[in-house]
Amino acid sequence: MQSNRLKRSVAWASALALAIVLILPGVRNAAADTLKFNDGRTWDGEILQETDDLIKFKMVIGAIEQIRWVSKDDLKRIIRDEPAGDTNAAAATSPDVVPSADASSDDFDPDVPTLVFIPMEDMVGTYMNSLPLREALEEAEEFGDNVVAVLVFNSGGGMLREILIMSDVIEEYKHKIRVVSWITSAISAAAMTAIACEEIYFMPEGNLGGCTGFFWNGSSYELVKDEALEQVLMMMERLSERGGYDPLIMRKMQVNWFTLSCDIDPDGVVRFYPDDRGEFLVSPEGEILTFNSQTAMQFGFGKGVAETEEELADLLQLTEWQRSDAGEKIMERWHDTIRGAEKQVPERFIKYMQALGGANGATPTGRRLLGEARGHLKALNKWYKRAEIVCLMSGISEEWLREQDRILRELAQRD
Repeated sequence: MQSNRLKRSVAWASALALAIVLILPGVRNAAADTLKFNDGRTWDGEILQETDDLIKFKMVIGAIEQIRWVSKDDLKRIIRDEPAGDTNAAAATSPDVVPSADASSDDFDPDVPTLVFIPMEDMVGTYMNSLPLREALEEAEEFGDNVVAVLVFNSGGGMLREILIMSDVIEEYKHKIRVVSWITSAISAAAMTAIACEEIYFMPEGNLGGCTGFFWNGSSYELVKDEALEQVLMMMERLSERGGYDPLIMRKMQVNWFTLSCDIDPDGVVRFYPDDRGEFLVSPEGEILTFNSQTAMQFGFGKGVAETEEELADLLQLTEWQRSDAGEKIMERWHDTIRGAEKQVPERFIKYMQALGGANGATPTGRRLLGEARGHLKALNKWYKRAEIVCLMSGISEEWLREQDRILRELAQRD
């Protein structure tokens, strides 16, 4: 019954799914370059300078731009934003690093707990998506009862439509295996996804919140309001309950029109209030709540703070453990697919429309263009099956594809 109510509450908001983007402006990294660390961390940002041993790296944490020097010895992989066709140059300048073991669950000791790290990075809906998440959790389940799936969040938000779907996937699998969130940055739609986990851990610089919603009005972004906002608020009340969190926390991350305070009893139990009656001020009226690692721990939202995988394993009370990169590889393949779709789908669409303009079955030129249009439409159909969300964002739906097939068939019959 609760599941049906949840789906009804989000039905209206889902109609706006492709129009509403849940982000905090100025927070999301450009993600031009990516550093993957040996300890499992991932940084997105921009390489400013590089020597044989060091990288000067710029990134955004919360709303603050930071520049840090990183030793290449600490890196497992560097993913550079190279121009198309220049991937060999990137590979030639990458440091010599040791990749994670390419091993299946059959290669692991079933009596030793396994940590499966699943990167939850970049835009929710495209790069952070329910399809690879389900595949990664299915793979984690293969390791048996001793597995912990660690969702490593580093995202500035994204699409409303994907939050409930991913929450459903997490809800399904956390009843089969242990699923936890580890937060570098989870803003807006990413935060709304992370709270499906009953255990949320933070990096020292971690932040979670800022769940304001925007929609594109054709010329600029506007805040979600009125009925659309009410529907999103209702949905997040129920998703908060899934993770065992007071709904007032998420509401204060979405709207700023009330004060959030709390009392903390001697046993550490926190009681939240939608006004200033509590002893501790969590977030004043006029502000949108974003937890950092310190405030998350202070107010009982976080389970612990860990900078490395070893520290996280200690917090998970694992005295002995083994690491699998199965989830990372699944997500990396998905990211490769999305990057390909983001490049190829718009190009194919433009070429299809150009060919369609002169296609017919009556002249040699018309028939040639008809054949080209068919080829581009076939490619778009394949991309729709592989990366539906990218196609939908480009205005290419299943109905549109069927209609274009009908049009081409009619053109072929014209004398």
